[in-house]
Amino acid sequence: MKKKDELEKSIELERERDEYLAGWKRARADFENYKKEENSRRRELSLRSREEVLIRLLPVLDSLERALQSARNSRGDILKGLSQIQSQLKEALSACGIQEIVPADGEEFDPSLHEAIGEIKVSGVPPGMIAQVAEKGYMFSGNVLRPARVLIASGKE
Repeated sequence: MKKKDELEKSIELERERDEYLAGWKRARADFENYKKEENSRRRELSLRSREEVLIRLLPVLDSLERALQSARNSRGDILKGLSQIQSQLKEALSACGIQEIVPADGEEFDPSLHEAIGEIKVSGVPPGMIAQVAEKGYMFSGNVLRPARVLIASGKE
């Protein structure tokens, strides 16, 4: 009888041990999953916060490009200085992961990358295709920050 009691107690202890071990393994797996999800959430939050800053910089780049275009007619030191600023800003944005979206005239319109802001009549460009780029678009981390703003060739005479 003594051996039977000891055997039953031993079996009961092994069952409890197995339950505790299984519970510990589940808790450990849950914690590992939590760490992975938390790291993913932090990376996403970091990307979104940088994205906000970058969106605010894009109009500066646009203004600088317009100023450069105007200054090209006058030539001189202002053109050199503006070109250097533009180059530095583009390098900084590129280092942060910004990529330009610069569609070519005659390229097919892609609503996921382009925003049509109007139509114009252009010879040699089929209707519905990009006729002119008004503003470049920009991507960050595979997401469109701002689509390229384009004029579409119209078929109207």
